[in-house]
Amino acid sequence: MSNRYKVKFPNEVNNVVREVAYALNSSLLFIGLVGGCVRDTLLGLPINDYDIVICNDPAPNSPKWTIEKVCEKLPGSFIVGKSCPIIIYKGYEISVKNSIEEDAINRDFTVNAIYCKHLYGGGYEIMGVYHWQHDIENRILRINGNAEEI
Repeated sequence: MSNRYKVKFPNEVNNVVREVAYALNSSLLFIGLVGGCVRDTLLGLPINDYDIVICNDPAPNSPKWTIEKVCEKLPGSFIVGKSCPIIIYKGYEISVKNSIEEDAINRDFTVNAIYCKHLYGGGYEIMGVYHWQHDIENRILRINGNAEEI
């Protein structure tokens, strides 16, 4: 499997991801889908929900988005949760992290740490932090991280 896949999501999902991307007006951010929706799309399984993630650009001088700043840019959105807050926007959950690595460390399995980055020209680019390609190809459910620490 190559790093670039052709994946298709429903138009409603694409529209919400695009709205988030344009509301934040930064091509430097990582904005995309993550978790079970990506995993299930790759496996050809039905999808139950779609989670969106926003990751800040690691460049030192780039603007850093907080969950509160993102929420202000999305009309009708609101924040839920205290220890691990997320934004609810049009029924979708949006998390805001400093990096993909920071988000991935909190995912339970490697196949749930697969990301579809929104491309401003259209479509998505699939990427992951761990052994996701091997695990998807071989249908392996591997704990993300050290099992003794979980």
